[in-house]
Amino acid sequence: MRRQRPSCHRVLALSVFVLTAVALAACGGEEEATPTAAPAASPTAMATPTPEPSPTAAPTLPPSPTLPPSGETPALMPSWQTAAPRAPAPIGQVVELGIRNKNGAPGETYAIGVQVNLPDGSPVNMEGEVVGDGWAYFSLAETSLPGTYTVYFGLPQSDLIYAQDFFKVQEPEPPPGTDFTTLTWQTSAPRVAVGIGEVVELGLRNKFGEPGECYDFLMEVYDPMDGYSSGEATVCADEWAYLPYEDTFLSGTYYVFFWIEDQLIAQDSFEVSEY
Repeated sequence: MRRQRPSCHRVLALSVFVLTAVALAACGGEEEATPTAAPAASPTAMATPTPEPSPTAAPTLPPSPTLPPSGETPALMPSWQTAAPRAPAPIGQVVELGIRNKNGAPGETYAIGVQVNLPDGSPVNMEGEVVGDGWAYFSLAETSLPGTYTVYFGLPQSDLIYAQDFFKVQEPEPPPGTDFTTLTWQTSAPRVAVGIGEVVELGLRNKFGEPGECYDFLMEVYDPMDGYSSGEATVCADEWAYLPYEDTFLSGTYYVFFWIEDQLIAQDSFEVSEY
């Protein structure tokens, strides 16, 4: 039996059919395939890391302060300084009191009220003003009392106090070795007889005493039976200083002696009568 060779047309057709089937299968597979969803990114995966600053980056500086206009000086808080006698002042001396604003700018002005409390508590008031950094001075003549004087500087007619100071006034001490007997002493005692039991005023005065010139003295009184009594006081300037004497129970002559630092400076006497 003779074997025939297949036709070339059949082989070609078969090849075309096979290729067509393969192509259709491929196309059909792409249409029917379900696309696979991409997995959701986690928050960690989605976060964008913060880049670290460059080591050569310049630091952030605070804003510069606002400067005043050219030619002007910024106002500063007041810095108060006061002036008063640092050593005790003698009685009767006029005292200078002062205050200034150390930080005061040219033309900067503050009204100033000054109240000085005297040793007996009574006040003395004065007013003025401080300009720039200059001193303002106030004169106090009311220094007739020994003791401590308290000074308040503040806003006039207000309780606002800027600063406080104080000074002392004392009786002057005579120089050592003074001969007190050479001073112009005068004494006072009754010039007519007084009755028994009557209170007597006995006095001492330095006729030419100067303001602020003061002396502490001791007064001794001897009655007709040599009974002894004493008292102390201070005599200032040319004013009288008086001490009372009550022990007038005996009739007769009473002798009075005045002493300063163991020096007998003056003496006097008076009479007591029972009639």
